[in-house]
Amino acid sequence: GVNDTWYVVTSSLCWSEWNLQIFNRWGACIWESENPMDSWKGQVNEGGFYYVPDGVYIYKLNAKGYNPSVVEQITGHITIFR
Repeated sequence: GVNDTWYVVTSSLCWSEWNLQIFNRWGACIWESENPMDSWKGQVNEGGFYYVPDGVYIYKLNAKGYNPSVVEQITGHITIFR
């Protein structure tokens, strides 16, 4: 019931383009969203819904604001421990 989802704290009104991807340790994209308000629940949606095993997952965010000078390219990691 605590920290069950992961998301980027932002407003959808700030972005004209948004692409957030989460990768497993082998570099396969396991989750992707083009909606800034989506949250990742630690699941993989390909081949049926299931939760990922404990481990470290990498995220990559590419976003462009409505102001053309605002471009974000951010990477980081998320640790899943259930």
